[in-house]
Amino acid sequence: SSGNTTYSAGTGSSTSGDTYSFGSAGATERAFGSLNSSSNSPTVGVVLTNSTGATITSLDVAFTAEQWRHGGATTARTDRLTFGYSTDATGLTGGTWLAAPAMDAASSVTSGTAGPLDGNAAANRNAVSGTVSGLSVPDGGTIVLRWASADVSGSDDGLAIDDLSITPHGTPGGGPTNPSGAGSADPASVVQGGTTTLTVDTTPGTNPDSTGLAVTADLTSIGGSATATLADDGVAPDVTAGDGTFTATATVAASTAPGAKSLPFTVTDAQDRSGTGNIAVTVTALEPCAASDQTIGSVQTSGAAGITGTVTVQGVVVADYEGASPKLRGFYVQDSGDGDAATSDGIFVFEGDNADRVAVGDVVQVSGTAGENQGQTQISSTTGIAACGTTGTVPTTEVTLPLTAADDLERYEGMLVSFPQELSVTEHYQLGRFGQVTLSQGGRLQQPTNVVAPGGAANDLQAANNLRRIIVDDDTQAQNPDPIQFGRGGQPLSASNTLRGGDTITGLHGVMTYTWGGNSASPNAYRVRPIGSLGGGAPDFQPDNPRPSAAPSVGGSLTVVGMNLLNYFNTFGANACTGGVGGAPTDCRGADNQAEFDRQWRKTVAAIEKMNPDIIGVNEIENDGYGSTSALADLAGHLNAEMGAGTYAYLDVDARTGQVDALGSDAIKVGLLYKPATVTPVGTTAVLNSVAFVNGGDSAPRNRATVAQAFEENATGERLIVNANHLKSKGSACDAPDAGDGQGNCNQVRVNAVNTLTEWLASDPTETGDTDILLVGDYNSYAMEDPITALQDAGYTHLIKTRLGPDAYSYAFDGQWGYLDHALASESLDSQVTGVADYHINADEPAVLDYNTNFKSANLISSLYAPDEFRVSDHDPVIVGLDLLTPVNEPPVANDQSVTTPEDTPVGITLTGSDPESDPLTYTVTSGPSHGTLSGTAPDLTYTPDPNYNGPDSFTFTVSDGESTSAPATVSINVTAVNDAPRLSILTGGTCLNDTAGRMNLSTGDLDGDAVRVTGTSSNTAVVPNSNIVVSGNGATRTVAVTGKAGKSGRAVITLTASDGTTTVKRSITVWIGNKAANTYTGSNGSDMMLGGGGNDRLTGGGGIDLLCGAGGNDRLTGGEGDD
Repeated sequence: SSGNTTYSAGTGSSTSGDTYSFGSAGATERAFGSLNSSSNSPTVGVVLTNSTGATITSLDVAFTAEQWRHGGATTARTDRLTFGYSTDATGLTGGTWLAAPAMDAASSVTSGTAGPLDGNAAANRNAVSGTVSGLSVPDGGTIVLRWASADVSGSDDGLAIDDLSITPHGTPGGGPTNPSGAGSADPASVVQGGTTTLTVDTTPGTNPDSTGLAVTADLTSIGGSATATLADDGVAPDVTAGDGTFTATATVAASTAPGAKSLPFTVTDAQDRSGTGNIAVTVTALEPCAASDQTIGSVQTSGAAGITGTVTVQGVVVADYEGASPKLRGFYVQDSGDGDAATSDGIFVFEGDNADRVAVGDVVQVSGTAGENQGQTQISSTTGIAACGTTGTVPTTEVTLPLTAADDLERYEGMLVSFPQELSVTEHYQLGRFGQVTLSQGGRLQQPTNVVAPGGAANDLQAANNLRRIIVDDDTQAQNPDPIQFGRGGQPLSASNTLRGGDTITGLHGVMTYTWGGNSASPNAYRVRPIGSLGGGAPDFQPDNPRPSAAPSVGGSLTVVGMNLLNYFNTFGANACTGGVGGAPTDCRGADNQAEFDRQWRKTVAAIEKMNPDIIGVNEIENDGYGSTSALADLAGHLNAEMGAGTYAYLDVDARTGQVDALGSDAIKVGLLYKPATVTPVGTTAVLNSVAFVNGGDSAPRNRATVAQAFEENATGERLIVNANHLKSKGSACDAPDAGDGQGNCNQVRVNAVNTLTEWLASDPTETGDTDILLVGDYNSYAMEDPITALQDAGYTHLIKTRLGPDAYSYAFDGQWGYLDHALASESLDSQVTGVADYHINADEPAVLDYNTNFKSANLISSLYAPDEFRVSDHDPVIVGLDLLTPVNEPPVANDQSVTTPEDTPVGITLTGSDPESDPLTYTVTSGPSHGTLSGTAPDLTYTPDPNYNGPDSFTFTVSDGESTSAPATVSINVTAVNDAPRLSILTGGTCLNDTAGRMNLSTGDLDGDAVRVTGTSSNTAVVPNSNIVVSGNGATRTVAVTGKAGKSGRAVITLTASDGTTTVKRSITVWIGNKAANTYTGSNGSDMMLGGGGNDRLTGGGGIDLLCGAGGNDRLTGGEGDD
C-alpha cells in the first residue's frame, strides 16, 4: 500500500485511488473511506485509548457501510473493506492483527455501469454491527480498529464507514469522583452598572481523570445570562491557559437591586460528570449622575468625523443593541441637543466586554474615548457608564426624502428619527442574508435605461435615485437570521407572510446608524434600525402590492410565454455537469441536491400550470441534450404528471437539425415546450449558432445560441414563428469596456447579436415563408437600451412598451426596477396580439422564499417554503395572447409625383409605390405622355419632351403586389421654356453693286417670335470699315452690302450677328478687296465675296455661297459646293 497520510473530499466521481471523505458536494455530512488502485491501497481506522478506569474485555462495534462509487462489472462481484483489530499496534500497520469478517464493509451494488453513487441513498448503504470479544485492554492501554481496502477484478468500488459507534465492556476499577470548583469575584462589591471578574478554580474528577473541563455560571440575579461561560484560554481576564482556573468579566446591570447576590456555577467534564458551587457578589447603589457640560453635538461636530480623545456625555438610551456579536455590542445615547442642526445629538457607545448594562429609555452618563469606527462616531474604551437613576425621552427628528446631498444623513447619525412619508419597498435581495430592506420615496426606483435614453439622461436619473433611498435593518449583524423580522404587518417573514416590492410603510421610526450589515456584501451605509429603538419595534409594512391570485388574462386563442427558469438543473455536484452532450465538465447550477430540486421543480410546475401556455420559450435550463433524463425532458415529465399525460412536449433541437449541441456548449441553453393538442411544429427547425451571433464581435462566446420554430395552430391552420433568446449578461466584462452610459458591460456584443439575429430572421430560416414572428427571452437589455432600439429599427414592435407603458417591470437589480425579459412582434404579427402581461410572481418576492435550503435553519427551510408559483426565479414571465388570422391582402398604393425639366432636356423618373405587407411590387405605365416619349424599364424611366416643346405633360401608372393592383397614379411633368437662339443664314442671289461693293441676301427668324437685330463687324477695318457694312431690310428677309475702302486692298472677315435680345448667332463672309492688277483668291469653306477691281480676277470658291464682282478685265469665278 502507499504511504499517503492525507485524504481527499469526493463525491464518488473520481477514479483515483485515495483515502476519501465521501459526501454530496458542499454537504457537511461525510463518510470516511477509500478507493483502491494499483498504486494506492488505502486503509482507514481508529486508535482507541482506554480511559474508562476499568479493563476492557469486549467492544460492541456498529457502523453504516456506504458505497459512493461502483467500479463497473458485467459479472456480479463484491468489493469490501476488511475489518481487523490489534492490541499491540501503534498505528494502522505493524503489530498483530485479527480479522472479524462479520464487520467487513461490503459493496451494495455489485454489477452495472461504472460511476458515482449516492452513498446516502438506502440502496447504497447497509448497517453492520458486531462484537470484538476476548479482550484485555487495561486502563490507559490502546486498541486499534481498521478497515483495509480489498482488491477485486477490474476497477474497485468506493466504500466508506459512517455513523461509527463503539461501546466498551469490562471490569471496573476504583470509584469515580466528580469535578468541583471554588468561586470568587474581584471586586466582590460592585456598583450598579459596574463590572467584576469572576473566577472558578477547578479540581478535576478521577477514575477516570476529567478531560474537557468547562464552567458556566448563572448571572440572572445581576441582569446577565443564565448560562454565562467562564474560560481557561489565557485571554484576558484569564491569565494562563489550561491551568484549571476559569474566569470571565461580568457586568452588573444598572437596574439590579442593591444587596448580596449568589451566582451559581457548574463544572462539567467530558465524562458527563459535574459539580456545583456559588460565587458571592454584593451590589451597591449607584450615586446620582453629576451634570455633564459636554454635549454630544460637540463630540460629533458638523464634519464627517467627530473629535477624538476622552469625553463624558449624558443622555437617553435611544437604542439598545448590547451583547456579544452578532449584536452591535453597544447602545445609542442622545441628549436634548445643542441647537445646531448641522451636528448630530446622538452617538454610539461600544462595549467591548459584551455587557448588558442599560435599557432603552435609561438616562446614562458615559465616559470614554471618542473616535471613528468604519465611518461612525462612537465612544469606546469606556471608563464609566453610570445609570442616572431615571428614565427619559427625546423628540424624534423628522427626515424626508429625497436628500439634497449624499451626506445629508451625517447630521442624524445616532439619533432617533422618523420619516413621515409613505416609503416603498424597493429592494429585499438582502432580506434573507442580513435582515435588511431598502425603501424609496415616490414609489419604487426605476432602472434608468428602462425609461430614459442611455448616457446623460440615464446617469442623471441614477443620481436622483441615489438620493431617494434608505436602508432599514434589523437589530443584529447576524447573517441568515432566524426569524427574519421584516414581513408584512410587523410579523416575521414566511411563505405565507411575504414582503413584496412596492409594499409600503408610513412613519418609519428608528435610530439612524452608519454600519455594515455584518459582511462586506452589505457594506457601510446609513441604516434606520426600528427594532430595539426607543418607541420603535418591527415596522408595520402594508401589502400595497398584493400577490396575484391568478395569471393575468391576455385573451386570444393561443398563449405564448417567455420564462427565465433560473438554472433548472436535474444534475447536481461540482464538475458533474457538462456544456452540452459530452462537453467539458462544469459545476452544476441551481439545486444542490435532489431535495432542493424537488422543491424547485414543484414551484416551476406550479407557475407554468397557472399560466397554462400553448408555447413556452425558456432560458437558463441545463444544457444536457434531449434524452429521457435531460432537464427539458424532466420539466416536461413533471408538467405532464401534474397536468395530464401528453400535455406538453419539448422541441428536440438536435434531432430536428441533425446536429449535436446545436444550441452550443454553454452550461445553460434556451428551449421550447409546446402543447401538441393545440399546436404542431412545422417547417425547418432553425438554429443561429454562428460566431457572429454567439460572440457578438467579441473574442469569446458570449450569447447563447438561438432557436426559431414555426408552429401551426391545429384548430385554424394558422402559423407563427417563435424565437427564444438569451443574450450576454451585464455581470462580467467583454473586450469593449463599459461605456459608462448606464447600459453596463457587453452592450456592443448584444447590439451585434441583435443585428445578426434580425438579418437571419429576415432570410426565412424556417423555410415557411411566414412573416408572423414573436421574439421572447432574456435580452439582458432594458427597454431604452441600444439592443432593443435595434430590434425596433428592424421593424419589430416592442409589445411590453407599447401595451404596458413605462412602469412595466419584470426584474429588480440594486433596488431599481425594469425589464430584461421582452416580447417583440414582427409587423405582420403585431395586429394579431390580443394582450401582453408580466406575471409578477418572482421579482416582487424576496429571494429567500425560493427553493434553496442552504444557509437556512431547519425552521426557515420549513417556514419560508411553499410549493407554489412564487419566487421560482428572479425574473417574471412575460405572457402574450394571440388570435392568428389569415392575412387579407391589402392592395398596394402607387404614388403621384411631379417633375420639372427644361425644354428639349430628358429627365429621369423613378416611379414609387408602397405595400402594407411589404410585398415586392411591379410597375406598369397605363397612359403615356402627350408631348414626349418614355424610355427605360419601370420603375426607372426617362422622359424626353418633344423638340422645342414647353408646357405641361403627364402620364399614369399602376403598381401590383401580385394579388392586387393599385389605383392609377399620375406623374405630372412641367417642361419649362428655354430661349431659342435666332436663325441667320446667307442666301443665294448675291448682287454686285460695282467693282468695290457687293450685296448678299440674308434670311433671319426666331422660334420664340422675338425680334431679331442683325449687325456686322469687320475684322480689318482698314480694308472694310464697319460703317461700310450695311444691313438692310426687316422680318425674315435681309441684305448685307459690303463696300471696300477706296484705294485699299486686302482681306477682311465680315461677322454678321443676329440677336433676339438674349442669345445670338453668328455667320461670316470673307471679303477680298482687289486692286487694278490681276487678283487671284481661293475662298474659304464659308461664304466669300471678291471685289476684284480692274484686273483679270480669279476667285476659286469653297463650300459656301460665293460672289465675284469684277470691273474691266477678264474675271473668272470657279464655284464650289454652294451657290456662286
